[in-house]
Amino acid sequence: MYTVPLVINISVYHCPFFGSTMYKRLVVVLQFINLFWTTSCVDFVPEYLQHLSLQVQTPKGIIQGQVKRTKDRDVQYFTFQGIPYALPPTGDLRFKAPVPFKGWEGVLDGTKENIPSCIQILPTMFGGTRESEDCLFLSIFTPSESLNFDKPQMSVMVWIHGGGFLVGNPDIEYYGPDYFMEHNIVLVQISYRLSSFGFLSTEDMESPGNYGLKDQHVAFRWIKENIEYFGGDPDKVTIFGESAGAASVQYHMLNLENRGLFHRAISQSGSSLCMWSYQRNPRSIAFDFGAAIGIRTRNSKELMEKLRRVPVEVLKAATTATMVLHSLSFINGMVFGPSIEPWHDHAFLTNKTHQLLLEGKFIKVPHIVGFNSEETSMAKQGLSIANPLLQVINFDRSVMVPADMNAGDNTEECGKEIWKFYTSNHKPRSEQYIDFVNDGYFFRPIIESARLIGKETPTYLYMFAYEGLIGRNAMGCRDVSDYKGVSHAEEMTYIFSRNDLPTPTLADNTTIARMLKMWTNFAKTG
Repeated sequence: MYTVPLVINISVYHCPFFGSTMYKRLVVVLQFINLFWTTSCVDFVPEYLQHLSLQVQTPKGIIQGQVKRTKDRDVQYFTFQGIPYALPPTGDLRFKAPVPFKGWEGVLDGTKENIPSCIQILPTMFGGTRESEDCLFLSIFTPSESLNFDKPQMSVMVWIHGGGFLVGNPDIEYYGPDYFMEHNIVLVQISYRLSSFGFLSTEDMESPGNYGLKDQHVAFRWIKENIEYFGGDPDKVTIFGESAGAASVQYHMLNLENRGLFHRAISQSGSSLCMWSYQRNPRSIAFDFGAAIGIRTRNSKELMEKLRRVPVEVLKAATTATMVLHSLSFINGMVFGPSIEPWHDHAFLTNKTHQLLLEGKFIKVPHIVGFNSEETSMAKQGLSIANPLLQVINFDRSVMVPADMNAGDNTEECGKEIWKFYTSNHKPRSEQYIDFVNDGYFFRPIIESARLIGKETPTYLYMFAYEGLIGRNAMGCRDVSDYKGVSHAEEMTYIFSRNDLPTPTLADNTTIARMLKMWTNFAKTG
């Protein structure tokens, strides 16, 4: 059996070899720079050149990657970054479902690391230094062992970043692939449209919404059709994400058009039942968004036609203004987020998520879902300053009632009982709010989703409670005693490598090893 283990001695049986059955799974060409094909093939690549031209042939075209090594164990792997999976959603394609990228001529440069973020607020804090509407890319990281044709294809894990559907980017500075490469996993990271660009909805066919989720779906389909050329098994794909990415994972389980595109799922600190993950009044928000720009109409077609001609920077400013306007209605979900669409071909979501889970109308794959021990602990310090205001502030208690409780006419009374439950102790008012947000925003909906999904398919519920050095530093907390419990997003430090954190302690490394073993074993065996 022919192998390409990336050593000096390379043998090629015939030329041209693109498309041969021997390379159906993964075609890797190691060749001299500017070397033109002749009737003779390369038998030997000098060591100083053998990694300068790493190319993979896919049905979409040729992709040039690069070779890297993990920091801790010096394991060799390949990266192919900035691969387009859909056409740029600009012009007439803005606020529309993604159009799959058909392919390209020539050799695609997959060595660039500064991939543009999708348009968002606070791009330099959460999404890197560049942003663009032309942002629908994915990146693939594959261990060198994937080139050994004597071995089976590797399991694939597809990462969906979080950020409240508003911000974020699969930046390798924050989501480094090293640990997964050391566990023989093919890792794919995807970008998707965010905030108004990804989730604006008029609740009709002019702008049905959920474009960010539809982007993810098209990326999954690209992976299904092409991952074998990178050593991945298209029949062993695990999707996993954190926060909004975790909610996205469950949304994909609820969309039956995803059947066959993934085979296991992991949701970290998020669920499709979380009140922040579902926008209940998207049409009202869409017209407020237009009004922030100066588009004063109640006609969906007129609104969308004008929005497609507005400069990006104006849309960004309107996004921020609309978020401020609706900031107190957080109980109705993120201002721009997933919403129910009118029924149409390829609609992503047409019913309430709780109802779909109750009826068992979801893709039944093994599922890991869980939360951190104190998801909102990082907010305690800020809220403590507002204690005097929180003592006297008055608001409609009905906003504390999660929509899936179906309280109906009893919503106000339920809200009062919930408020009484959380305030009938001697804690500072800020901590009472934190307790409510922990339970209402994370613990209760995540546990409920595990209960409903677990009725139909193997489901594993976890709580991450390890308080470690690198996790605290990742949250900007130098002193481990600053707060108790594990905050939102802190667990990611123990599955993705980062170079901006202190050297992990022995306990940190033990936690990393355990997390990676659990996550990757699940991806391999379920």
